[in-house]
Formats: sequence, C-alpha cells, structure tokens
Amino acid sequence: MSLRIIPVTLSLLLLALFYSCSGDDDGTPSASAPNEGVPSIAWKSQINGLQGMDVEINHDGELFVVGDYTGNPGVDGLQSVSVGLRNGFLIQYDQAGVIEHTMNLGLQVFHDLNYMDFLPNGNPVVSGKDVDFQNVMYLELHPSSNTQVSANSIQGSGNDKPAGIAIDNDGNIILGGIYNGTVQLLTGETYLGNILGSAAVVKFSPAGELLWLFPSPIATSSGLRGVDVDNDGNVFCYECANDLIYLRKLSPQGELIYTKEDLGACGYGLEVVSSSEIYLNTVSDVLRLDEDGNIKWTFETSTQLLDIAVGNEEIVVAGHNFSGGNFGTIEGLVRTDNFLGALTTSGKAKWVSTETTASRVSINASGKIGFGNPALGTLGVLE
Repeated sequence: MSLRIIPVTLSLLLLALFYSCSGDDDGTPSASAPNEGVPSIAWKSQINGLQGMDVEINHDGELFVVGDYTGNPGVDGLQSVSVGLRNGFLIQYDQAGVIEHTMNLGLQVFHDLNYMDFLPNGNPVVSGKDVDFQNVMYLELHPSSNTQVSANSIQGSGNDKPAGIAIDNDGNIILGGIYNGTVQLLTGETYLGNILGSAAVVKFSPAGELLWLFPSPIATSSGLRGVDVDNDGNVFCYECANDLIYLRKLSPQGELIYTKEDLGACGYGLEVVSSSEIYLNTVSDVLRLDEDGNIKWTFETSTQLLDIAVGNEEIVVAGHNFSGGNFGTIEGLVRTDNFLGALTTSGKAKWVSTETTASRVSINASGKIGFGNPALGTLGVLE
C-alpha cells in the first residue's frame, strides 16, 4: 500500500514543523533565529585615557557617564592631567549626545568610579574608592549646580574595592564592597567581625545614617559582583567564591532570607525587576530566577558576559565574543570583540550588534540603550 500526501496536508506538516522549531512562551529557545531588528546608533562619543566607567540612561534619554581618566580626555569641561595621575569625572549628555554638564571630581581623590544609580529626585549617586584612605565611598552629585555631597564611606584595613550601588524607592543607598580587616564607618561605628578579604553590604538612609551592615558568611570570598534592590526594599547580592555564584537575598532590615549556591560559574551582571523576576549573568549564560531564587530559564551563549540591563520588552547584555561564538540561536559571530545582544523576557534571542563594542549597558523604559567601553573610551546611545 502506497502512502499519498496531498499538497494541503504537506503544507500543514511544514507549518507544524515551523512552529515546532520556533519556541514558545515558556522560555524554550528557538531552533534558529535571524539577527534582525538591530537598533541603530543614535549618537556616539569618545573619552580618552579612561581607567574605568559606568553608564546609566534616565527616563528622558539623557546619558550619564562616570569614571576616571589619565592624560587629556579630549572633552570640553574636563581638565587635562599628567599621565599616570587620575581625575574622577561625571558627564551628562542630552538626548542628542550634546554635553549638558561636566563635573571634575578631583585629581587623585577618587578612583574606581565604576558604579552609578539614580536617586528618586533624578540625581546620580556614584560609588568609588577614596584614594587617601583607600575606603569605599559614595557621592551624591548635582550636575546642574556642579556640586557634590560626600554622604558616607566605609573603610577596612587595606586596599578596599567598591562592588556596586543601588537605590531603593525611599532613597536609601545600598553600598557593596570588598574589605580587608575590620570595617570602620566614618560615622563612628566599627564592625568588629572577621571579614578579612570578603564582601560586605551596607545600607544608609538618604541622610547618610547607617541602617545596617551585612558581612559575607564566606571568610575567603573572592568578590562581590553586584548589588540590587527590588520594589519592596529587599536587597540582592551577587557574590563570587571559588569561581561559583552565591546569590543572597536580604530583607529591608538586612536579615538573610535565602542563599542560592547552585547557579553556575561567576560572571558579571545582576538586574532585579521584582522579587519574582531576577536576572543575572553567569560567565556565559543569562539566568531568569523566580521568587525563591530557582532557575526559571537559561539563555545559553558561547561568549563571555560582562553586564546586563532589563527593559520593558527586552533584556540587553554586554559581552565579549570569540570567533565562531553563538548568542543563543544567533550563530556564527565571527568578530572577536565586545558586543551588545538582546533577548526577550521569555529567553529568546532577538539581535546582536557588534559595532557597539560595549562592556557596560543601561536601558530605559522607552527602550533606549546606553552603552560604554572603558577600554576603547567609547560610549553612546542605541535606539
């Protein structure tokens, strides 16, 4: 008996095959995906001699850039310094990439200005290291009046490092750092616990009052990779020890709610939308976690991921690609360089842009993307 398939049946079979390969809303990746819908560069700029940076784009599409540089930055309003010396700075760009405000934060005063967030009033708060005392600090900046308020800082016994900053809805400041020895707060409080070479997270009120300090339970922690806060004031800490991720959730009062230890190898990038919508980068993959910190889906790449930002309709990551790498189902990334890539909130590949060569990324509610690469001194906006 011979099998006969009429054309209509064949068409239906092909259509079914197409949908079976296209993925669904449970986060299962597609079998293949074209690299379509890549946003274009709205504007791009350059800062010379960068030693580090962070970028944040606000709801109006203005890009804020903070960092420090050596030599001549080549930017109007920023002073030239001798090569080897470092000057901290902040620049505010308008929607068209025109500089609105510049701030010189001091020669050999602040280093490692690599973290920034916005207060409810729209002013940026940056985290870095005080050069004289080697302590982790934060500054509230007022770009329009070119003033800065040194609200508070934390000092250990050695070469401390900033490791993230986040602002909650009430304007409280969450400051992360890596400390060596006993922590001394400039407000006078001393934490006498044994946190040699490990991470600690501190919460300050908007007025700079110490609310609590949470030291890492791991005495030999190799690093805090980021902090964030949800709409209820719960604090999330991305910690790395022995090259493995430890994600901790703390209550608004600084009490430990849970620790997740089975999330993979350490990368960079944590973004908390709510207690039930948490995203983080492993060394090469993007994870979506639920309210208990369990993995809801995994977006796999063969790249090295460096930062993450979550918008209303897409997740954007910055990373470094090696020739032949894949970004989810977008295959054959032939350029060995940094890139930006986007995926849906259900874990499907959307697009990859290799012309941006970014390692820092931010996205606002309108979908405009700010990017930066301190190694090249480039920054700009995609839309």
